[in-house]
Amino acid sequence: MPELPEVESLRRQLEPRLAGRRIQAVEAPDSPRFHDLGLAVGRRIAGIDRRGKFLFLRLGDRDLLIHLGLTGWLCLGPADRRPPHVRAEWLLDGGERLYFEDPRRLGRLYMVPAGKLPASETLRRLGPEPLDPRFTVDYLASRIAGMMAPAKALLLDQAIAAGVGNIYSDEALFRARVHPARRRLSTSEAAAIHAAIQEVMRESLAAGGIETGTFVPRVHRRGGKPCPECGMPVASRRIAGRTAYFCPRCQPADYANSP
Repeated sequence: MPELPEVESLRRQLEPRLAGRRIQAVEAPDSPRFHDLGLAVGRRIAGIDRRGKFLFLRLGDRDLLIHLGLTGWLCLGPADRRPPHVRAEWLLDGGERLYFEDPRRLGRLYMVPAGKLPASETLRRLGPEPLDPRFTVDYLASRIAGMMAPAKALLLDQAIAAGVGNIYSDEALFRARVHPARRRLSTSEAAAIHAAIQEVMRESLAAGGIETGTFVPRVHRRGGKPCPECGMPVASRRIAGRTAYFCPRCQPADYANSP
């Protein structure tokens, strides 16, 4: 799934090309995942904002809320170069089209009143992003104090750190030297994770993300390959319903407190 750096990179790429354009037509299936998209017709795109992994196309008194899901993406192109797996498309003035691609069909698109969110959306409970001034060491330590969930699960919780997903939770825990199954995190471990997640987010944003840029993960999806720090093969394990990648030596499991 695209995470904060990838979604922000997409926003930066699209905004200069979309701002000021008028939507002339919309083509999308009748689906619970696509809500009131026809209301975008005739509206001008004022800009694009982002919150966590969500994008907002600002359309005056309405917003087009976009969650990319696992495989969703947005791209601009002519009508005669329609990409595969397009689930929705918008005809813009000038003849260009904005395409929403989504092979797995897990993305969601909603037209909502400006500044308002669907009651079902997790946006209502999103916590601060890792580079938000509110995301301090004290904030993180207080949020995870006494929690028994594995460290991996805590970082995947969007109410704690908005925009962090499977990729950057692995990368932050590796840099913090915390095993992903570690429970009952100490204050010093919270501080290490805080520094690591901010560091990895800054690096990835500067690089334009992974799939959209040049950021290279150190452990994520590198199972069996040598750890860049010690050379031991990177291991993987199912934690909190996701595959976690980690170095058994740099992130020792002797204190993971997990079954």
